[in-house]
Amino acid sequence: MNSKLCNLWFAYELVRRIEAAGLSNDEHPLSVNAFDPGLVPGSGLAREYPPALRFVWDWILPGVARLLTPLVPAISTAQKSGRALARLVTDPALTRVSGKYFPSHSRWREAASSAASYDMERARALWEESVRMTRLMPEESVFLGT
Repeated sequence: MNSKLCNLWFAYELVRRIEAAGLSNDEHPLSVNAFDPGLVPGSGLAREYPPALRFVWDWILPGVARLLTPLVPAISTAQKSGRALARLVTDPALTRVSGKYFPSHSRWREAASSAASYDMERARALWEESVRMTRLMPEESVFLGT
């Protein structure tokens, strides 16, 4: 299990709870999708790395990434990933698209996520553990009990 898988579980469970609570409709559509920006050298990901690795991540790999992105879609730049995310949240054609995965390796087109990400029991367990750890009370969320 890793953080990306947990993000997918959380997104899929949130979609399920929105639907169960009847919070999305034709007049006021509410969509939740998962977005994977890809490997983005030069981002803040390496801030805890040792200085030599941080230098490579921040200064060397961004140039290499620009050369490789046409060949390796999972590698991106902050600008390309940002444009793709902006499209996902502003494109009218995607207004009613919900519960989908948009990864960099598909050039941010809808794609299937891993088989493990569709384990709804684990998604529900992650949600319930998150509620327990944050001590969220029923009166604080319309999603508790759904």
